[in-house]
Amino acid sequence: MSYCRWSSDNWNCDLYCYADCSGGFTTWVAEMRHKNVPKLPAFGSVPDNEYWKLHDEQMYFLDTAALKPIGLKYDGERFNDPDLVSFLNRVLHLRKVGYNVPEYVIDRIKKEMGDLAVAK
Repeated sequence: MSYCRWSSDNWNCDLYCYADCSGGFTTWVAEMRHKNVPKLPAFGSVPDNEYWKLHDEQMYFLDTAALKPIGLKYDGERFNDPDLVSFLNRVLHLRKVGYNVPEYVIDRIKKEMGDLAVAK
């Protein structure tokens, strides 16, 4: 299960985070990003033909636009944290130093932590 991908939040997420089948929680940090990616509306919020037209425009932009270096300390790094607390702290730290991390990623990790506490 992934918590976020680089394509998350209209290509504005700098992390790819997931529960690793080898154990723990893996975070990949992007080293480059697109700037000013055209936004897609939520699926179902506009007629299908309009959504897919906007989707095609976004894909064309991504195929033709240059990636820009992020320029922060952890660009291109990979981390594996052994538990949810360490994973949450890692993601919070990466956001604090300037990486784009959607708020829902933090919320998902906290919810999972709460669900595990209740299950015990």
